[in-house]
Amino acid sequence: MKSEKWKTLRRVIVSCAGALYLAVVIGATVYSQTGYVESLPLVELITAEKGRVPDSALLEGADGLLLNYVEQQDGPWGKRYVLRQMTVLNYMPMEEGVTFVYEAVNLDSPIALSVSIPPEYVYDGMEVRLS
Repeated sequence: MKSEKWKTLRRVIVSCAGALYLAVVIGATVYSQTGYVESLPLVELITAEKGRVPDSALLEGADGLLLNYVEQQDGPWGKRYVLRQMTVLNYMPMEEGVTFVYEAVNLDSPIALSVSIPPEYVYDGMEVRLS
């Protein structure tokens, strides 16, 4: 009789632990797909046509001009988008508002035209959402 009580108690404890784990996983999933994603900076993307980049996509950095681009990665709950920064070493100003960036000729990732936060808070590796 005593053995059956312990088996029943053990089943109840394991079931409660499993239900609690399931609730935590569901809560984390809901938060990651709603609240967390909505708090990420918003990025507007363009593609560099033959290395031609709008001047508004170039930022002044400590080492010179910076070009932000976005990489798509696999995250724990689907796709995530990470902002990367590239130091522009070779460029040539063209007509008004456009610069030819040699590094952008072979860049497969889309370029971040604008980010919804001030440039001083933008850093390499930050997660963003697409507009």
